[in-house]
Amino acid sequence: MSSNHNWVCFDCRYSKREPKSTNFIPKCNSCKEDLYCLGYKVAIPKKTDLKNWKKLKEDCFKRSMTVLERETINQVKEKHSLEKEEIKPKFIFKN
Repeated sequence: MSSNHNWVCFDCRYSKREPKSTNFIPKCNSCKEDLYCLGYKVAIPKKTDLKNWKKLKEDCFKRSMTVLERETINQVKEKHSLEKEEIKPKFIFKN
């Protein structure tokens, strides 16, 4: 049985707890945009705590950029590895 995750809308400072599902992303009740999944351990600031909502949004952005950068680096490494395999000689001639 999986735990409920925290889902938030940074613009409306709305949050709700729902199971994390790959086929369904909850929507914000106010603006109807997709909610952002924070996981189940991240503390949600009070709706009136603008400073901590801003910090939470910045932290999430940095985290997602780090993941994106890591994925990009891995894709480049994989492509480079494939290119090196193509360059290797297919036959080795002995003298």
